[in-house]
Amino acid sequence: MNPHPTAMVALLVGIDQYASPTIRDLGGCVNDVDTMAQLLRDKFNVPPANIKKLINREATHQAIKQAFRQHLIGQAQAWVQAGRPEPAPAFLFHYSGHGSQALDESGLEPDGLDETLVPHDSRLNDVYDIKDWELGQLIDELAAPFPAGQANITLILDCCHSGSGTRDPKPTLVPTRRCQPDLRPQPSQRPPGTRATRSLSPTSGWELGANYVLLAGCRDREEANEYIAPQGQAGYHQHGAMTYFLLQELSRLSPGRPLTYRELHERVRYQVNSRYESQMPQCEGQRDRYLFGGLAPERVVTL
Repeated sequence: MNPHPTAMVALLVGIDQYASPTIRDLGGCVNDVDTMAQLLRDKFNVPPANIKKLINREATHQAIKQAFRQHLIGQAQAWVQAGRPEPAPAFLFHYSGHGSQALDESGLEPDGLDETLVPHDSRLNDVYDIKDWELGQLIDELAAPFPAGQANITLILDCCHSGSGTRDPKPTLVPTRRCQPDLRPQPSQRPPGTRATRSLSPTSGWELGANYVLLAGCRDREEANEYIAPQGQAGYHQHGAMTYFLLQELSRLSPGRPLTYRELHERVRYQVNSRYESQMPQCEGQRDRYLFGGLAPERVVTL
């Protein structure tokens, strides 16, 4: 692994507003990806053209998949066509929004449910969630151009997907990032051979394969909370709890001090779990890799 890749390509998805009246809106998801984009530009010097955001109504089922293929996979294929110049780019997919579950009609899931991301237009007519195995297929396509085990892919999923009962929404409470499972018959089933390649089931619940590092907002039976952060004089900013403390830690990184995902996760997990005892962020995959493959921060920023 080259410790200093020259470029990053990022797809950032944040959904606060949902088209279906059955899905409760959120308040911190767009803030998550806006602040992440600012930090990547200002601290890591990622070119604006390398950062694509989809927010609210832009983040439909079709648009998310299309952007993944065109913006991320397309850049990986361009790297191959250019002769695989070193160093290779880093890739980031960040999703902040509702997580949920949907019927698994293949019979491969013990509880009969797939974990899912909930696009803006999901649950309307014939639009469905994006299942974990569908995301896994996209990750495999992204990793395919690279030598085995050398793809530099980071996933941040700040959502939850527990199938147990949902807490009643109350106006005085900040919502969690979960909606009820979609129990409609699904239009497509998990193809053979798409189960995770790891020998142990991940505690986040996401079955995505290999060739990546995943930072997940919580364990599979927990909820990902939204966090109210003070800002300015009597003001506040709403974020996902994991993303907020992740952004804080990233903003503090020293330009001369590389950090592994394991170290970063330990810091973020402590900050989140000290405030929400029932939320434990997870880090899975190649945890001892350097953050973003060693993409070095170039300056100190204050968020």
